[in-house]
Amino acid sequence: MTTISAGSAFYKVQAALDDNSNKVAKSMERLATGRRGVTAGDRPASTVIAGNTENNLASIKIGIQNPF
Repeated sequence: MTTISAGSAFYKVQAALDDNSNKVAKSMERLATGRRGVTAGDRPASTVIAGNTENNLASIKIGIQNPF
């Protein structure tokens, strides 16, 4: 009999969520204090997030124009 273990997948997802939560908390702390990111990865990461946000906004605009 074959069994599927969802436990390992759950722990991977939980670890990713914890990691993202920590990153968001760090970003919010920086934003609240007015500090700019000082690590080399902060600026490229912000650029990727901005690009994704622009793509999402474009998709939403098209969805609004074409409701059906």
